[in-house]
Amino acid sequence: MEQALRDDRSHAIKAVFAVHTDTASGVTSDPAAMRRALDAAEVRHEWGLVGNAFFVAAPRSLTAGLDLRGRAFLHDYDPEQDPDGALLETILTAPLVVAHWINAQYFFSACDPEALGAGSKTAHNPVGALGVLTGPGGDLRTGLAEQSVRYLGRPTHEPVRLLAQDAALRGLSATTSLRPRRGVGGSVRVDGDSVVVTLPGRAVTLPAFAEPALRRLLSGPCTPGDLQVGGLDQPGALVLARRLLRDGAVVPA
Repeated sequence: MEQALRDDRSHAIKAVFAVHTDTASGVTSDPAAMRRALDAAEVRHEWGLVGNAFFVAAPRSLTAGLDLRGRAFLHDYDPEQDPDGALLETILTAPLVVAHWINAQYFFSACDPEALGAGSKTAHNPVGALGVLTGPGGDLRTGLAEQSVRYLGRPTHEPVRLLAQDAALRGLSATTSLRPRRGVGGSVRVDGDSVVVTLPGRAVTLPAFAEPALRRLLSGPCTPGDLQVGGLDQPGALVLARRLLRDGAVVPA
C-alpha cells in the first residue's frame, strides 16, 4: 500500500478504505501498520472530503456502478419502506445538516483560504477546540488549513454549494408539497409554441400551454394538484412537477 501511494504522482488514488476484520475471509488488518504506511507515503489526509458536492438519499441501486469520484455523501434510502417519512426526516435533519456544515467549511475555506480559512498549518497553534492562531497571537481562525483545499498553489476543492437529492420522484403524488429551490431562480419566457425555463447552466423547454402551471410551480409552495390550470390535466401536472424536481428547480417543501 505504501509503495502504491508513493507511486501515485497524479493523485489518482482519492481514498484508502480499510476494515479491521474482513468478515468474509476472517483476515484481520493491522491498523497501526497501515497508519505507518500512510505516514511514510506522506498522503494528505486532509483531502478526504475534498470535492464534496452532493448528497443522495435513495436506493443504492440508483448510484451503483457510477463513478462519483468521491464527491457524494450517500445514504441508502428506500421510500417504499418509509411510508410515514420518519426515516427521511431523520436523514434530512441529521446527516444532511452535518454534510452542509462540511460543505460550507470547504466552500468558504476554498474561496479565500487566508481570510475565511485558517491559512497554512505550518504555524498553527491550537486554542482548545475553538480554532487555531497563526503563530503566537492574532485573530482566532476557524476555517480549514490551506493544505486542505490547495496544493502547490492550485485549488484542490471546487467551491460549490451542496446539492441534496432524495428519492422523492418515486413518491411524488398530486398532494406532494413542492417549493422552488432556493438560489436557483429560473426565468420563464414563451417562445412560439413553447415555454422556456432558464436555469443555471441549462434551459428546459415545455409546451406553451404549460406556462400557467409552470409559473405557479416556480412562484411558491404548491402541490401537483394545484397545477391543473391552462388545460393541464392531473397526469400532465405530475409530469411537469417530476421534470422540474429532476432538474433541481423545485424540491419537496
